[in-house]
Amino acid sequence: MGDRDRYSRFGMWLRAIVVIALVVTASCGDSRSCKIEDVLAEITAPQADDCGVLTADDTANNFAAAHDCVAAAIAAQRPFTVQWDLQGIDSRVARALVGSPAGAGVQYRLLAFDGDPSGGSSAGDPHTTTYLCANLVDQGDCADVRTSLCFDCSNSSVTDECP
Repeated sequence: MGDRDRYSRFGMWLRAIVVIALVVTASCGDSRSCKIEDVLAEITAPQADDCGVLTADDTANNFAAAHDCVAAAIAAQRPFTVQWDLQGIDSRVARALVGSPAGAGVQYRLLAFDGDPSGGSSAGDPHTTTYLCANLVDQGDCADVRTSLCFDCSNSSVTDECP
C-alpha cells in the first residue's frame, strides 16, 4: 500500500469520525436544566444576600420581609437573590430577582419561569426567561406584593431564554 492510499484511507476515517461526532452533538441539544432554581444558581454570586425562597402560600409578612431585604441590598449596592412562586393555572409559575456584581455596581435581572407554557402538567416543559433590568425600581407599598415583590424591572431586555 502506497503513502497516497494510506493518507486517503486516513482521511476517509477522519471524515467519518467528524460526521459521527457532529450527529451525536446535534442530537444531544442543550442539556442544561431550565428550572428557575437551576438558572438562578448559574447566575447568583456566591456572596449574594439570600432574601428568600417563597411559596404562593407564604404570608404577606414573609413577602414584605423579602421585599425589605432586596431594598436594603439595592441601597447598599450588594448582590442579592430572591425567588417566589405565583399562583399558576395549570403549571408552576415563579419569578426571581438577582443582583449581581458588575464593575463598581450591581446589575439587576428578573427571571420568569413557567413549568409548562403550553399547559398541562406542572413541570412538563420548563421555560425560564432572563431579563436584564436597566433599573430595578422599588414601588414601595404596591397593591399585591405577591406578583412583583413591589419592584419594577424597568426598560428590560431579554438576555436568555431557556430553552
